[in-house]
Amino acid sequence: MSSETHEKNRLYQGIPLVNKMIPQASFLVGEEGKEIVKAVCTDFKDYPVIADNFRYDEQQGVATGSNLFILAAVQHRLPAAQHVATLADLEAVVRIAPEALRGFYEDPALVLRSPKDSYEPNNFLAKDLARQLSKQDLPVMIPARYLKKPRKEGGSSYGLAFDIQEGADIIPAAVLQQAGRFSSTDVDESTGLFTKLDPQGDREHFNNGKTGGISGVLVGRNLDLDSNGSNLGVSYPDGRVVVVKSAAGAQKILEQCLAELEEENAKIVANAQARLKLAKDVLCGRE
Repeated sequence: MSSETHEKNRLYQGIPLVNKMIPQASFLVGEEGKEIVKAVCTDFKDYPVIADNFRYDEQQGVATGSNLFILAAVQHRLPAAQHVATLADLEAVVRIAPEALRGFYEDPALVLRSPKDSYEPNNFLAKDLARQLSKQDLPVMIPARYLKKPRKEGGSSYGLAFDIQEGADIIPAAVLQQAGRFSSTDVDESTGLFTKLDPQGDREHFNNGKTGGISGVLVGRNLDLDSNGSNLGVSYPDGRVVVVKSAAGAQKILEQCLAELEEENAKIVANAQARLKLAKDVLCGRE
């Protein structure tokens, strides 16, 4: 297996973001992933923006499709020690294993630039979020991990709306008003946002001149950053939900791994003792 292939597979297995186990990022995979997809699609079976876009690929063993409504719905279904990845989490993956994300896209956050959106389907959502953030100066970035379960809302063109959790980490995002190239070395590790543009940078931020309303913040297939997506309900099969297991979750995994290692070690010791006994019996002429 080439090093590039190995790196691309790492988000199926889990990538430690700090040290060996704490915390750990991975795609939504395995039986846990399948059950979450099933639960989310059942919760929102009458809402195509989620039910028609979120799938579990049995062959690949991974959940496919991504938009901000899906992310908010998944966050509601995750165990307490897990959360959907923030932009800062994804930037940590980019630093550690960039090929693991290349070829996929992820939706870590919303950006609210103003209470009015020139894209009519988003007008209700922009006003609704601005009302919730009345004490905040705009623009701001709202990580999907701080969104409640999507609210069923007849006033929204999507049939759903967003509610922000109490104590949410709302991030000033004036830098997203700028489009152009930036350097990975100029990314603020605490927010995931670039701090300045750099014409010689290795990546690019696209906003297509969008300076108002609401849009998604997306890490693209080539690891560029996009904050101009107006259609919040769009989703493609190469979208991925990345989940981060916090310290408590990672500790549980570590304990499980240690238990499995102890069990395997006991088998190895028992096998070695049996072979040693057989060898002694042979030497003593008892076999």
